[in-house]
Order: sequence, then structure tokens, then C-alpha cells
Amino acid sequence: MIKKLFSLLIIVAAMVSLTSCLSDTDVEVTYYDDTAITAFSLGTINRYNHTTKTDGTGDSIYVTKIAGSSYKFYIDQVNALIYNPDSLPVNCDAKHVICSFSTKNGGVVMLKLKDMWGRDSIGYYQSTDSIDLSTPIKVRVYSNRGNAYKEYVLKLNVHKQTGDEFAWGKATAEGADQLGARRFAQLGNSMWLFCQASDKTIGYQLVNGSWQKASELEGDDAYKSVATLGNSLYTYSNGYLYQSADGVNWSKMDTPNQIKQIIGGSGSRLYALTTSGLAYTTDGQTWVNDALDSNADALPESDINLVAMPSKVNANTNNLTLIGNRNGKTVVWTKVEENGEHADNNAWALLPEDSYNQKTLPCLEGLQVVVYDGGLLATGSSTSLFYKSLDHGLTWSSVDLYATPIIQADPTAAALFCDSNNILYFSKAQLSTVLSGRLARLGWKTEQTSFNK
Repeated sequence: MIKKLFSLLIIVAAMVSLTSCLSDTDVEVTYYDDTAITAFSLGTINRYNHTTKTDGTGDSIYVTKIAGSSYKFYIDQVNALIYNPDSLPVNCDAKHVICSFSTKNGGVVMLKLKDMWGRDSIGYYQSTDSIDLSTPIKVRVYSNRGNAYKEYVLKLNVHKQTGDEFAWGKATAEGADQLGARRFAQLGNSMWLFCQASDKTIGYQLVNGSWQKASELEGDDAYKSVATLGNSLYTYSNGYLYQSADGVNWSKMDTPNQIKQIIGGSGSRLYALTTSGLAYTTDGQTWVNDALDSNADALPESDINLVAMPSKVNANTNNLTLIGNRNGKTVVWTKVEENGEHADNNAWALLPEDSYNQKTLPCLEGLQVVVYDGGLLATGSSTSLFYKSLDHGLTWSSVDLYATPIIQADPTAAALFCDSNNILYFSKAQLSTVLSGRLARLGWKTEQTSFNK
């Protein structure tokens, strides 16, 4: 009994001591006048995927989960914007979003929403709340003293397309149905289409979505040499080089007698086919013979295309591909063009025939090749098929995405071009129709991710 009483006394003494300690402790709360939202993140989001039923009788929908936390949000404190530069995939449920905020100095987040009568109202945000972010909303963060707040616009970017949609649109070049072979070119932000006439070349300029006749050049073969270098267009016709700063007015230049045809440009150089091989210029006036690792007799003799892809590894460097037809076969040459300080002038290399390569590009009459979507895209005047290469012309695979709505029984010369905005242009001889289109994801806006004071 004495032991039990002694134990009880010890417990009571401990409780009294603890109570005394607690009563002597003062909790100090600090209040701040300033605050801001410092971070924002998403929770798990539902994505509704559409597919065809296995029996082919209709569509079905299944739900997958998207980890919203993997999509980084940027906060522009100057303009009070919160957004994700990398958009969520198409068909994500933006109407029911769980998210979280981090604030400076214990700021309190509140949402500026509409009440049932359409009036603005302010409500507290809780991390368990589901928010409708299908349209931008306003978010306020109040200082913990309650005497100041900052308001942000919160925007959740969700793709409206999968990204691989492509559709051709149509425009008209009045009178081009009476003209022959043609070639596109871009000068600054202006698009041009040069068409072969009976004794001259007619130039059309794209103005407000309409192709308008704007210039005439001497010679019916001037169209095939039109290319851009710097702020000028160049062409070759009837033994002379011509230069134009606006696509309308052309001036004759001193011309090296070995040039046969301008075949294209890389942005840094202009290239030409010559009587002995290839040559290039960096200023439009001085031409330098280029080195070949094989005989010039192996260069393409018709349907010649030169395309340039900027190197992903080295600055001031382009990966060039020269491709065309010769003796019923596709001929491909490649070159690494260096333009920086101490750059080497690398020789053009011929891709040899390889019996083990089962994916070469078939010989296409009227071959047209452009750089598009990270690779080379090719078609011909007598086919509706397009081919793509991801290895600078070594191997090719057919793609159905770009098939044109233009169908002609008789093959006529075609022209294909990609402009600086990733828009493809396509036209055929004896047609006034000019097609244009862009792969959806190549037109998506790149959001700002860096902010300076």
C-alpha cells in the first residue's frame, strides 16, 4: 500500500511540474505585410482516351491517370501569371483539378470565382478542393496580417490536338494554271512562287493569304535556280546570275562561266552545280570550288535538291544533303558545313549503293525534298506518296500523313517547300491551286520560362 501511494505521489508531482513549464512558455506570432505565391503544382489528373471497339462497331472511352506533378509551372511575378509551358496532353480533365500552392510568409490563398448569379466572389482554398481550370482563373494571396494581397492569373495549358494532325489548305495563284514547272522561295517573312512561262519566269508573292503576280524574270529556266542568301534572292538564267532584294527588281551580276544551276542554300552559303562539280559563295559574288570525295560524274543531273539541317551538336554547323536523280536512280551526297572560326571545308561524300539497305528512296520523277519535323521529307510529281528520312537520306520510310488532295492523271512538275514557320507549301504545274499546311505540334506556342527584373 505504501509503495502504491509513493508511486501516485511521483505521478502527481510530474504533472504539476509539466503544467508549470507550459504556463511559463509564451508563443510569439510574427505577422507580415508582404506575401506572394512561390510555387504551384498539380495532383493526379484524369485523361479520357478515345479508341475504337475491338469489334469495330463504335468508339469507346477509357481513363488513364496523368501525374500532374511532372508538369512544371512557372510564376511570372512581374506580370502576375502562373502557367505551365509544357501543355498537358489532349483530353485531360481540366474541370476537376486538385492542386497545391506554396506562399511567402504564410500567405493565405483565396480563389476569385463566380457565384451562382455570375457575380465575383472570394473563397478560401483548401488542398482537397477540386478546381475548374478549363479557363483561366484569378487567385489571390493575402498576407497573414490581412492588410495586403497580390492577385495572379492562373492558366492551365492543355493541348487541343494530339500534335500529329495535318491538313492541307488551299489558295489560288490566278493564272498559274497556264504556267509550267515552279519553285518556292522565302525572302525574310515573304513567300514567293516562281513559275515557268513560255519565254520568262513569273513570280507570285503571298499577300494576306492570296498569291498575287508580282514580278517577271528573263528566261523560262530562271525558276529552277531561285534561292536565298542573306537578304537577297538569287537565280541563274541564260548564262547570267541575277540578284534581287525584294523579289520584284532583279539586277544582272558578274557570272563565273562554269556555273550551270543554283541548287540551293544553307543560310550561310549558296551552292551551284558547275561544269566541273560544285561551288559555293558566302557573299553572292565570289565563288569557291567545293571538294568531292568521288567523281563529279556521280552528281545528280535532274530533280536536284539541296537541304540543310542545323547541327544539334556543333554551333555554326549544318548537315547538308544533296539529293537528285541520275540514270534512273536516286543519288545522295552529304556534307558537314562548318562556318565558325577555324572551320574546315569538308568534302562532299557520296553515299554508295548498298545491297543490304532495303529502305532506299525509290527514284521519283520530279523529286522534291525539304527538311521537316526533324528529318527529310520527299515526294515526287508522279506519286501521292511521301517519304521520310531521319538519317540524312540514308534510309527512308513512307508516311501517309502528308498525302495531298491534288490528283492528276498526267504527271506534272511539282514544287514542295517548308518556310521558317514550319508551314509546308505544295503546287503543281498547270494548276492555280497552291496548298499549304502545318503539323499541329510544330505550330504550338513556346511559352516564356525565364524572367528578368
